[in-house]
Amino acid sequence: MKNKIFITGMAAFMLAGIFFTTGCGKKESTPGNHFVYNDTTYSLSQGLLATENILDSFYVYSVGMLSSDFNVVWKADNPMVIDSITGQGEALVFNLAGKSKDGIEDGTYEAAVSLKKNYDLPVPFTWLYGVTLINYTEINDQEFGRKILLTGGTIKVKNLGNNKYEFTFDITSKENKKLTGYFKATFKPYKIEVTTLNNKMAHNCGIIRFI
Repeated sequence: MKNKIFITGMAAFMLAGIFFTTGCGKKESTPGNHFVYNDTTYSLSQGLLATENILDSFYVYSVGMLSSDFNVVWKADNPMVIDSITGQGEALVFNLAGKSKDGIEDGTYEAAVSLKKNYDLPVPFTWLYGVTLINYTEINDQEFGRKILLTGGTIKVKNLGNNKYEFTFDITSKENKKLTGYFKATFKPYKIEVTTLNNKMAHNCGIIRFI
């Protein structure tokens, strides 16, 4: 019997808006961890990673890369679970499909073909449900800034061990614009608990549901 799988927006990080600082993108001459979109360079500094075992030897890795403007709040009774994400800034969020329980495998991940049915699974070494957030925040349930869907291109990954990864991006958006970038950091592992997340950005950070 096929499992029905809803991978709902690993793509849309959100915020509980109240207190925010501006995180507009700034051009950099020698950027480190960053992405470039529409000729503007945006800095990234934080990495989040959740791993979900979908079927035998099949995994989905929910990856989030955030600018320093965001503050990740962890649950007091479980430091592996995100309680909320606050602030205003930039982020890249996407799912990778793979076969290893020991983390994301080295390789080039192609954009997944659109899944036609809710029980379809992406092919290993593909990525799906990508989004970039630019100068993004939420105040009183209203979103501000840009949320751009990512639909094509490649993500190259190098696993450096101990939750440290190197990513190189050459992808395109739904608006048919190029996004390139680079990110190398140690990622903070987290567990997904859909019912306990209390803010939209955290709730959409890599949610995977099974029915």
